Amino acid sequence: ESQSIYDVSDEFFALFLDPTMGYTCAYFERDDMTLEEAQNAKFDLALGKLGLEPGMTLLDIGCGWGATLRRAVEKYDVNVVGLTLSENQAEHVQKTFDAMDTTRTRRVLLEGWEKFDEPVDRIVSIGAFEHFGRIRFTRFIYTEIFPGGQLPAQEDIFHCAQEAAFTVEKVQLLREHYARTLNMWAANLAANREKAIAIQSEEVYDRYMHYLTGCEKFF
Repeated sequence: ESQSIYDVSDEFFALFLDPTMGYTCAYFERDDMTLEEAQNAKFDLALGKLGLEPGMTLLDIGCGWGATLRRAVEKYDVNVVGLTLSENQAEHVQKTFDAMDTTRTRRVLLEGWEKFDEPVDRIVSIGAFEHFGRIRFTRFIYTEIFPGGQLPAQEDIFHCAQEAAFTVEKVQLLREHYARTLNMWAANLAANREKAIAIQSEEVYDRYMHYLTGCEKFF
């Protein structure tokens, strides 16, 4: 089901995402940041917590269009593996990986996290938890945006992490950053309404506009 969500054409998503194709909360370190700058700041924020060293292998669960992994290769000189359930995303990631000038290994696999059993040094996952299981959300989100998915509560994440022998060292709230990200996405999509309808349909355009503007209100 997650595959169908992101297998709307890449051209459609490119109408409202920034050039990195980051589709999770951006991190606005400064008020004057562009969306692209804020997305790169988000990648740096996440990667900076991992203690990466050259030659390590980093796994990204739910790698999207691969921006986090490309950033990791460029800044930390690591080997990377991305997991996605989207054929479109996997094809895009592989093309961008192939174009990189590096000796580090870059792989993208069309499979879920539960099937991956290779050893890695670090794991990152940004904005993928809502696809992992079974918690109720609003009917619109459940039926239209993330069919069959879940958005676990913070307490559930803590519990599962501790059960797996991990420790939670820091909690960082990004509510205002996500509201601003969603607002910018919606503005970009609205500005490209005619192109979006031509690429997909008015029904798909309306669905995503309702999703983006509705989610902004939650934050």
